[in-house]
Amino acid sequence: SSYDYVVLLQPTSPLRQAHHIDAAIEQLHRHGADAVVSVCEMEHSPLWSNTLPENESMEGFLDAALCHRRAQDLPTYYRLNGAIYICKIERLLQEKRVIIPNNIVAFKMSREASVDIDDALDFEFAAYLLQRSAGT
Repeated sequence: SSYDYVVLLQPTSPLRQAHHIDAAIEQLHRHGADAVVSVCEMEHSPLWSNTLPENESMEGFLDAALCHRRAQDLPTYYRLNGAIYICKIERLLQEKRVIIPNNIVAFKMSREASVDIDDALDFEFAAYLLQRSAGT
């Protein structure tokens, strides 16, 4: 038998559930896309972020137009959450990557379901969320 899609599910996303995967596949088909990648809202706007020079000066850190704007008035930004990557095998072989440059759509997940375990604090937070959802 042959397959049309590859589905990459990273093990560091333990709060992703089967219904998320099903909904991502539906999103892919609904848009007629070749790939879908899961995302979630960013915790903080990247417009409030910048790099720091060696002297740690904050001069020019924020765009002057942003200094008097409330965070809730800024556009919503999304980030990859690492939970779900689905791509047509043909495009994967052609592009040699799952996040292809075109005909790709986002599948939005809640920040809670988007926990990605990269360190001990992430692990503790995921454990807390799992305990909370279990009612313990």
